[in-house]
Amino acid sequence: MAALGPFEPKPRIAVAVSGGADSMTLALLAAGWARKASDGLVGVARFDAEKGATHVLQYLESAPEVKTASPEEIARHIERGGRQLVDKAGIDLLGRVEAAQAQKLGLPSFKFADDEKMLAAIAQERSAPVSAGD
Repeated sequence: MAALGPFEPKPRIAVAVSGGADSMTLALLAAGWARKASDGLVGVARFDAEKGATHVLQYLESAPEVKTASPEEIARHIERGGRQLVDKAGIDLLGRVEAAQAQKLGLPSFKFADDEKMLAAIAQERSAPVSAGD
C-alpha cells in the first residue's frame, strides 16, 4: 500500500452499505484498512475488520430510517432524463438476441457495439410474435 500513498495519518472514508453480503464485506475490509493499516498479518487485519464491523452494526441499529425512492420513482427519473430504462426482462431478451446472433455468425459470443443497436434489438424482440413453442 505504501507505493500507492502517501496517505493521511488518520484517513476518513465513507462506505455505503445495503446490508448485502458484498457491501458488508467491503465495509469490513474498509473498516480494517482505515482503523490500522495492514502490517501483513492476516490475523491483525481480520481483527481490525471485525472490530470495524461491530461499530458499523452498532451504528446501523440506531441509525434513523431514511426514505428512499421506489423503483417506480427511479424509473420515472431515468425516463425524464431522456434515457430509456431497460428492465430485467429486457436484459434477458438482449441476451437471447445476442446468443442467436453469435450462433448465426458462427462466433462464440456476440455483443452489440452501441446502445442504440441494443435498444433496437430489445424493442424488435419485444414486438416479435410469440410462437406456440415459447
